[in-house]
Amino acid sequence: MNRERYILRSLAVGFVTAILMFFAFFISEKVATLINVAAIVIQIMLGVRRTHDIGKSGWWMFLIVVPLVNIIWGSTDIQKGDNGMNEYGADQLER
Repeated sequence: MNRERYILRSLAVGFVTAILMFFAFFISEKVATLINVAAIVIQIMLGVRRTHDIGKSGWWMFLIVVPLVNIIWGSTDIQKGDNGMNEYGADQLER
């Protein structure tokens, strides 16, 4: 997943989640919790796809829970992906 698609999809998930959460709090706190968990899972899936694009394992995504490391790791959002094939598949920009 290239940088632009990753950032746009992350923003879209955040925007949709914010709207759904606004209405969910009027319905039920449990519904809001389910929406939040679903959004977190989707963001993790997007992050794993992005880490694969730069040639790293998806497990690196879990470094974002470590204080200060998450700031450094956040630079991968703007880092160019690997050129050509890597161990996780073809270059997304060649499609």
